Amino acid sequence: MREDLIRETRKYLSEKTGPCDLPDNCFNLKQFQGQGATSSSYILSIELPDREERRFFVKCYNQQNEAEAFWKDQLLRDYEISKVLSKIETERGLLRIVEPLFLLKDNFALVSEYVEGMPLSVYLFNNLKLSIITKIKNISEIEYIIKEVGLSLGGIHSLDYSLFTQGNACVSYKFSADFYSQKIDYFAEAIRKKIGDKKLLRDGVDYFNSTIEKIYLDNMSLTFEHSDFIPQNIIRDTKGHLFLHDFPNAGLGFGYCDLAHFISSLDDYTYLKTVDKRLVRRLMALFLTAYSEVRNVDWELLSAFLVYIQFYSTSILVAREVKPTLYKRFLLEHPVKKFENNISIYTD
Repeated sequence: MREDLIRETRKYLSEKTGPCDLPDNCFNLKQFQGQGATSSSYILSIELPDREERRFFVKCYNQQNEAEAFWKDQLLRDYEISKVLSKIETERGLLRIVEPLFLLKDNFALVSEYVEGMPLSVYLFNNLKLSIITKIKNISEIEYIIKEVGLSLGGIHSLDYSLFTQGNACVSYKFSADFYSQKIDYFAEAIRKKIGDKKLLRDGVDYFNSTIEKIYLDNMSLTFEHSDFIPQNIIRDTKGHLFLHDFPNAGLGFGYCDLAHFISSLDDYTYLKTVDKRLVRRLMALFLTAYSEVRNVDWELLSAFLVYIQFYSTSILVAREVKPTLYKRFLLEHPVKKFENNISIYTD
């Protein structure tokens, strides 16, 4: 893979900046993220004489997987969707898209510009971890970032979905209500085998399925859905800019999985005893308020997808042989009932 990557990078640089005749020892490939089930990430750095070092982000999918065609589809979707989004200026919010540069289809690798910075999840953790005992000096900056993320997501969800159905067929992948119903059944079964709270699980599944029927009844329009919209997938660079990346599971949906995923990720910080829960709930409210300035929110569907994400997260924990004790949070704090049509539930 290294040889193919160097060759294609030379080709890319030659097209952009002129002939590239650098020796191979100028190209350094370093893995910076552990090998996962589906992908591994690398930094390709190029030491250019008398110039700043050039860096690229390389994401390699696991081509040893039996479902090789599936991962190639994921690779193409990641490339095509991020390519479309990186060229679009949304009217609201400062969230940008990391621009993809080229593919190595035979090696299942996607190359994009490297963004120097840290995941938003790390930034939030560093600032919130002692918030119950220490005053946060840059709280206004944190609130500004969260609002900008909400505005940006609302802007992305407001884009014409036909932008993502042109060209490669994999971009038009749809997350239907039936798709989500099948997935939550799968999550519930995985949890039941390890935890066994059958009634709560059944109530949660029934509540989710009955609520998302609104998708059909209201004939909701499709939108782009990232499907893994969490702080870990947002990079804050050294200049304070925000970049969204990682699109292999993206497709066309209804937006509520993204909303619930981000809200649930913020809620995770409240599991730490030294984190100010009221502050985190305020951040949730700011995020939702900013989003709703751009796009209307159906609070019942948001409630249902919070349950869906809780099932999803818990199924991951039990798969790792961890017995979670807090998986009931969204079912118990927000019982199997409708949200009120406001966000006061996050600021109580």
